[in-house]
Amino acid sequence: MESYRFARLVASLDCPGPPDTIDEPRTVSRWALVAVTVLIAVVTVPLLIVTNSFLATSPQPAWIKAAVLLATSVVLLVLWAAVPVGILMERLETTSHGRWPEARAMAVPHLGTVTRCRERRDEGSVVGHRLTIVADGQTIKITTRIRNSQLTPFVGAPVRVWRSGKGSPVVVEIVGH
Repeated sequence: MESYRFARLVASLDCPGPPDTIDEPRTVSRWALVAVTVLIAVVTVPLLIVTNSFLATSPQPAWIKAAVLLATSVVLLVLWAAVPVGILMERLETTSHGRWPEARAMAVPHLGTVTRCRERRDEGSVVGHRLTIVADGQTIKITTRIRNSQLTPFVGAPVRVWRSGKGSPVVVEIVGH
């Protein structure tokens, strides 16, 4: 099972132990999954009706009907695949939040540095950063979200990665300026 990674921007790495809690907000909520499922249903049901009507009444050759049916089926499968993927992501994140208190007791620090930092933008505003980190010879890719923090990660920033075993959540503390 893949470990869920939580990013924390900190002013320094002075605190000797792992964080008590994971204060990162959830990325996927159950209500968002319900909304996406309803939206997919609202889009796909009319698409199916229109496609079936076209296939039933069209004088087109059979290969065109087959191509339309195949294209519609692929679109529907891709849209509906988003639902179980979202459910799995939400479960992994919820489980990781709940497992951190017990994993914290066995967490071991690994020091590293940020080797790449790219801003994530939404409508022109910076909403987070995509970071590549090297710690103990391992490369970790992680995404941060801007919350109420004035801290910004940078290339060369010191990092401490807290790991406690396979399948346990990983907490990455990144020094920002």
